[in-house]
Amino acid sequence: MAALALSSLVHAAEPDRWEIDAPNSTLGFVAEQAGAKFSGRFEVFDAHVRFDPQQLAQSSAIVTIAMSSVTTYEDERDGIVKGTGWFEVDRFPQAKFETRDFRPAGDGFIADGTLQLLEGVHPVRFEFTVVDDGSARRLEGHAELDRIALGLGLGEWEDPAWIGRAVRVNVVLVTLP
Repeated sequence: MAALALSSLVHAAEPDRWEIDAPNSTLGFVAEQAGAKFSGRFEVFDAHVRFDPQQLAQSSAIVTIAMSSVTTYEDERDGIVKGTGWFEVDRFPQAKFETRDFRPAGDGFIADGTLQLLEGVHPVRFEFTVVDDGSARRLEGHAELDRIALGLGLGEWEDPAWIGRAVRVNVVLVTLP
């Protein structure tokens, strides 16, 4: 009986799970090719978020990304990034970002986490803000990644003069009212 009461207290202390409005949420990125910036996005991802600024230690987020859903709005480039040396979507159909720790930072927050991509696990620092209008919440944030450190675009694509190393990941998560 005491274990059941303790379990109830632990679950009551968790922040509510956000119900994500997928059609109005985005997981995008900006990179550089031959000195020109280009945008892309992952059209299919699943975000499980429990976040409360008053309960940072109990907050959590796991985002699972369907790697084959990547688009850079250019067919030839899309084929290349899905293949060998890049995302290798046939071998690695998913990537996963999982938070470890949240902390306040200025007007927003920082979530330290890990990105499981290809065969590696990489540290990621995600900076974000949350707006709550009383009926829905909106999280907007970004992470700066180094594609070489992630094992992306090695070999013939490794030269940063052709494909830049820096990739900015931009996230907008909107909850259902």
